[in-house]
Amino acid sequence: MFKDKERNIEKNTEEDTEKDVVPNEEKTTFTWKDVIALIIAQFEIVMPIALVAVGIMALLIFLLLKFFHN
Repeated sequence: MFKDKERNIEKNTEEDTEKDVVPNEEKTTFTWKDVIALIIAQFEIVMPIALVAVGIMALLIFLLLKFFHN
């Protein structure tokens, strides 16, 4: 029973690797525009989180100075 499953798994992985190999396929190359696009996308994700964190810290500092400072 287990040997049959192992054979099927090995057969499936061999078939999958054969499907992945495509002869004469051109490799994708990244240009500087792609790199700039990736950097902009990362900023779009990180900047709102960072701005919210800075806002919360500024609010906490303001409240601490307002209520606990002499």
